[in-house]
Amino acid sequence: MATIDLFGNITPDKTKEEEYKEYLASPTWKRKREQALKRADYKCEECGMSKWTRKLDVHHLDYDHFGNECPEDLIVLCEKCHKKADKQRERETANRNATKLEDARFYGWAEKVYGEQWMLLDPENIYEEYCAWCEKRDWL
Repeated sequence: MATIDLFGNITPDKTKEEEYKEYLASPTWKRKREQALKRADYKCEECGMSKWTRKLDVHHLDYDHFGNECPEDLIVLCEKCHKKADKQRERETANRNATKLEDARFYGWAEKVYGEQWMLLDPENIYEEYCAWCEKRDWL
């Protein structure tokens, strides 16, 4: 949704990529990045390579606190380790999303079959019934 100022000027919202690039250019990020590098003694926290051997990046373990990161949300990695970490984060995100989707399917099925109070019954038995129902349809 766009923003409209007092004079009726419309400013379109920034894309996630624009927000990300803007934040990485900010003094706040530069300070956090430098603090992370100092904490890691300017070495990759995965393989130990120093800033003299490889370019170092500060990697977000996740984006849950993006813009308000704590030191434990960040890790210093060389470019090689950073690529591996990005792939790992993508896999973990895909797995979390798949789990959320499957949970939503199950909850929707259980509510349709047993009503809104289905969790007051035996959820484990209901889940077994759901799995059997899915197997009949080759969904699992």
